[in-house]
Amino acid sequence: MLLIVDLALVGAFGVFAGARLRLPSKPAHLLSWFLLAYANIVLTCELAGTFFMLDEIGFHLAIHVLLLGMAIYLWWRAGQPLLLGPLSGEVARPTWQTVRASFTRFPALWALGSGVILVYLINAIVILIMPPNNWDSMTYHMPRVVHWLQRGSFFHWDTPDARQVIFPMNAELGILWTMLMSGTDTYVEFVQWSMVAVAGLGIYGLGRLLGFPRPGSVFAVLLWATLPEIVLQSTSTQNDLVVSAFFVSAVYLLFLGMKTSHNGALVLSGLAFGLAFGAKSTMFFVLPGFGLALLGVWWQTGRAGLRQLVVWGTSALLMTVLLGLYVYVLNTIYYDNPLGPEDWVDSHAGTEAE
Repeated sequence: MLLIVDLALVGAFGVFAGARLRLPSKPAHLLSWFLLAYANIVLTCELAGTFFMLDEIGFHLAIHVLLLGMAIYLWWRAGQPLLLGPLSGEVARPTWQTVRASFTRFPALWALGSGVILVYLINAIVILIMPPNNWDSMTYHMPRVVHWLQRGSFFHWDTPDARQVIFPMNAELGILWTMLMSGTDTYVEFVQWSMVAVAGLGIYGLGRLLGFPRPGSVFAVLLWATLPEIVLQSTSTQNDLVVSAFFVSAVYLLFLGMKTSHNGALVLSGLAFGLAFGAKSTMFFVLPGFGLALLGVWWQTGRAGLRQLVVWGTSALLMTVLLGLYVYVLNTIYYDNPLGPEDWVDSHAGTEAE
C-alpha cells in the first residue's frame, strides 16, 4: 500500500513538472513523467543517505511531498499548462473503425506487437514468483541495497567484492526504493522491466525524428524488444537496461530540442544524461562517440546550434553533478580515485602494465 502511495507522489511530481516544460512531442512528454519521477527518487535517496536516514520511510515521504508541492506551485505560477501537454488535444482515442483499418493495413505489425506484449506480461508473472537469482544480482546488485538499508547510508564498508561499494548506483536506487516502500524484494525486477517501455519511447521518438513513418518506428521498437538480451534482462536486477533507457532518452530529447529549438527538451535531455552517468560506468565508453556526434551537430547548425548545445551542456553538467557523481565522490574520498581502488581498476579495466 505504501509503495502505491509513494508511487502516486513521485508520479504526480513527474506530471506537474513535465507540464511545466511544455514539451513539443508526445513521446517526449511521456518520457518526462518517468525521468522526472526517477530523478525525484534518486535525489531523495542521496539526501537520505548523506544524513544516515536511508532506511527512514518518513524522510523519503516528506521529501517527495515537499518536491510535489514545489512542482505544483511552479506549475501554477507558469499559468497552469495542460498536464497532458501534447497528449491533450487530439489524443488517440482510437475508434473501432480506425483500429480495424490499422489491423487490415498492418496485420504483421499487430501480430508482432501482440506477441511482444504477451512475452512481457509473462515476464511480469515471472518477476512476481521468482526472486532475483543471476550471478550479478546475487553478488552485488542486491547485497549492496541490503547493506545500504541496514547502515542507513551509502558510505563504504569492508567487502571482498569491491563492486558493492564502488560502482554507480542509480539503477540500484530504484531497487532500494521498491524494497523500502514495499518491505519485500518481490517487485525489484520491475525496475528493469519498466525500462523496456522507457527505451521504447526513445527509440520510437528517434525514428520519427529521422523521418520514418509511425508503423516503421513502431516496428523498430518491437524488433528491439524481441532481442534475447533485452527479454532476459527485463526479469533481472542488473543495470544495462536502466543505463540504455536513460541514454537513448537523452539522445532523443537532445536532437528533438535541437530540431525544435526547445530549451525544455534540452534540459530534460541533460537530466536523462545525468541519470545515465550515475547508473553505469560504461557511459565513459560512450562519451567519445557522443562527443563527436555533438561536434557534427554543431558543424551543421552553426551559431544557433551552439547556443542550444550550451543550454544542453550546462544542464547535463549540472544534472551529472547532482544525480550522477555521488559514488565517484565517495570513491575519491576513500581511495583517492573516482573509479575505486587503483589495483582493482587496473586489473579489471585492463590497464595493468604487462
